[in-house]
Amino acid sequence: LGCTDVYDNFAWNELSMLESPSAICLRKVNYRNFLEEVLSNSKKRQRKQNLDLERTRQRLKAERETSEYQSYLLVLEKILKELEKPVSKENVKEFCDQLCEEGSVEMYQRMYCDYVYYLLMNEHKQNALLSESNSDAPPVTRRQQRLFSLTCVLESRPEFKGVCQRMLDLIYYGFLSNDRMYNMSLANVISLGRLFVLCARYSDALELIKKFLFDLFFFKSPRNHLLVRIVMDLWPEVFNCDEEEGMSPEFEAIIWSVFNSGDVKSAEMQVRDVRKLLESRHGYAPNALQAKDMIRKYLTRVESDPSDTETLTSIKYVLLLVGRAQDSLWVNNNIMKHLKKKMFEALDKPEDKEQVVLRWSIDCVGIISRLYTAEGRNHLLGIFEDITCLLNRQEKLKEATLNICVSSLLYVGYHMQCQLAMFLAKWKPTIPLKPEITERVEDFVGSRGRKYADITVNVKRIEENKLRKTRGMENHKKNWQKS
Repeated sequence: LGCTDVYDNFAWNELSMLESPSAICLRKVNYRNFLEEVLSNSKKRQRKQNLDLERTRQRLKAERETSEYQSYLLVLEKILKELEKPVSKENVKEFCDQLCEEGSVEMYQRMYCDYVYYLLMNEHKQNALLSESNSDAPPVTRRQQRLFSLTCVLESRPEFKGVCQRMLDLIYYGFLSNDRMYNMSLANVISLGRLFVLCARYSDALELIKKFLFDLFFFKSPRNHLLVRIVMDLWPEVFNCDEEEGMSPEFEAIIWSVFNSGDVKSAEMQVRDVRKLLESRHGYAPNALQAKDMIRKYLTRVESDPSDTETLTSIKYVLLLVGRAQDSLWVNNNIMKHLKKKMFEALDKPEDKEQVVLRWSIDCVGIISRLYTAEGRNHLLGIFEDITCLLNRQEKLKEATLNICVSSLLYVGYHMQCQLAMFLAKWKPTIPLKPEITERVEDFVGSRGRKYADITVNVKRIEENKLRKTRGMENHKKNWQKS
């Protein structure tokens, strides 16, 4: 019995040591180089994200099996089925009372938005528009109108406050997620687009609509003009321009994209109709905006007023959108050449104004380099070497400039994963990088540059082990000769 007690106490002590942090578990890891450190951190964060994702899936799976979820789903299906029939205001109020019952508000809102999304995805393209029978009615179907009306009434209830924003987020990211719009039919795109514009107008989310149009043209979907037409029909004030304030850089790029992108041969995509309507209703001239003139104008604007951070960010994304519609040779000759010139002009000037232009130019050089195809990577070799030269003299750079250089190098390294991995194995920042920049480095070496990062880390480890063995043999020979 005594031996058993001693064994149990020993086992319990060992278990408590494992459950509590120990010096062994918390010992500091010494990495050979910066690349190995960020790659290790990337793998740790990826494992944590995978575990979190799995927990979320398990939680949602368990949630869907609860009686509360099943009962609310039956109520939701019944109400939205009744909504297809003629209803009065009293019926809508009764529907809202049933949907706003006590329980998990977040789950109820999520279920409602998902089910509305499902109904719109299954709407047939032959459904008639209200404007066909009544010229004063909006160009939406009866189902779209009633779903929007019910959503607006629910938004006014405290239990469903924020359901419009949740619906906007669901449709927005549903359109712009990877290859999502390419897998939708035209009826799906149009139905979701109409509800998106209606909810945005109800929420007065004008900036969200402009951002949505900008993102649409960046992703170059052939159905962009269909969604532009929906915005023009349901919220035409989006395209109005204040004569005193003038057009913002992003909005001017959107107008330019409407006139200079799209398949004009396909009548189904309504490219010609949208351009004519934009010209006749809003007064925009198709030839008033030229790509080269826009670039020169905004680059001159950067020189005249580099203190306006918001404008500089806008111009950066305008250059990206305009270059996105061109080939890499055009981008190299009309955008990249001017940015490199600005970068070298501001490099040796210590004034704060010039340093702002320098950081902006380096940032733009990086993000514009993503417009190059694999065939145009030869143009990026010089840019890659220029940025690495700046990083090698990091003791002369300001902290903000150093972070911008690292961020820009990641963009340029998209086509040069091997060169970037080899550089990160030799280089290390003398001052800590910003957390968001460090996270971007970890994301790159853990995804796009994972293959060459693993190879480079292994090669460096083998070289270091050989060097250690060589040093050990040399020391052994010296000691043997002395003896």
